[in-house]
Amino acid sequence: MTDKLNLEFLDTNILVYAAEIVRDLSFWKVHTPTVEDVLGAIDLQRHDQISFWDAMVIHSAICLNCTVLWSEDLSNDQVYERVQVKNPFLSRS
Repeated sequence: MTDKLNLEFLDTNILVYAAEIVRDLSFWKVHTPTVEDVLGAIDLQRHDQISFWDAMVIHSAICLNCTVLWSEDLSNDQVYERVQVKNPFLSRS
């Protein structure tokens, strides 16, 4: 009986919070790469000697007109076209 009651109980605050998160995410810009984007990432990979997947992320940031790309994997303060990489884990001192 106790198990059945626990399954039926759902804190509605969790649902409200989840709905807020989903609503916030709906405003994010999403880049859906095309063939031209993949080719652009390959060019970036060759030019800057970085992995294809890093190049794809950077190329997507360029396409979305981002000015900052937060990453711990790329070189801090490196600039790719108009996108500057920032490592969020480095101290600011």
